Amino acid sequence: MRRTSDESGSNGNNRVPLNGESKPLQTFDVYLTRTYRVRVDAEDERSARRSAEFFTGHITDDSNERDHTEYKFQISEIEMIFNDALEAEEVFEE
Repeated sequence: MRRTSDESGSNGNNRVPLNGESKPLQTFDVYLTRTYRVRVDAEDERSARRSAEFFTGHITDDSNERDHTEYKFQISEIEMIFNDALEAEEVFEE
């Protein structure tokens, strides 16, 4: 059963309040979709797509302690759950 925003109590994570907060932060799973253009020199489209999928890095948490304090959040985990080349087109340079 989901808790409404006005219910009190632990969300099961036993989190400690950050930066002197009187109430622990709640935990949310947020799903993001982003599209990147990765230019790849390869023998064919299939190789270009596979290389872009396999050899690109994972997203990182770019926040710092000041961000955590000012905006009252903490990123605890980032996990890639979808990685698929959506489109590829050959580039002809003039």
